[in-house]
Amino acid sequence: DNVRRDEPMNVHTTFRIGGEADFFITPRTEKQILDVVTFLKKTDILYMVAGNGSNLLVNDTGFRGVIVELGDLFSGYEIVNTEGSGAVLVTAKAGMKLTRLGNELASKGIGGFEFATGIPGCIGGAVRMNAGAYGGEFSDIVVSVRVIDNDGLIREFSASELKYAYRTSIVARQDMIVLEARLKLFMGNPEEIRERIKELAKK
Repeated sequence: DNVRRDEPMNVHTTFRIGGEADFFITPRTEKQILDVVTFLKKTDILYMVAGNGSNLLVNDTGFRGVIVELGDLFSGYEIVNTEGSGAVLVTAKAGMKLTRLGNELASKGIGGFEFATGIPGCIGGAVRMNAGAYGGEFSDIVVSVRVIDNDGLIREFSASELKYAYRTSIVARQDMIVLEARLKLFMGNPEEIRERIKELAKK
């Protein structure tokens, strides 16, 4: 049930365009992601890892290969630590949608993610490309990231090792696959945080 054939990509991109992908795979666990990617690397099958499809244009002729989607089936987050200073560490999986995460954190009075809440993407893509808006970007809040590198190894990078620049990172430059990210946020007033999100949504 994780594998579909001849999947129309227009339902998986925000522009609602794109023909059929030969295979569309939706892993649920890190092991499934690693197993699929390891297998594909040993073949000459063309493949691509995708998230929310918000930065993706697919040809009407489709994709002759495998799309590996890290989306709703590989999402979720955990509040892992609350420091005495008021800082909060949150770990989020690659498929977690930014809008959903931002709104859920706001309801818990956790701020610092407002700038990203309106971005139509997932954690994986946002970490990879250093997504940002309205004066904030992911390099401001990322503490560490777990990835699958090109050798098929799961590795962890600290923020300084990610070599962030404008809309890029070592993850993008070396075409690694994000599994999860740990973010440093802060406790705040839920109403004020929600109001800030509304203001940015209007902009």
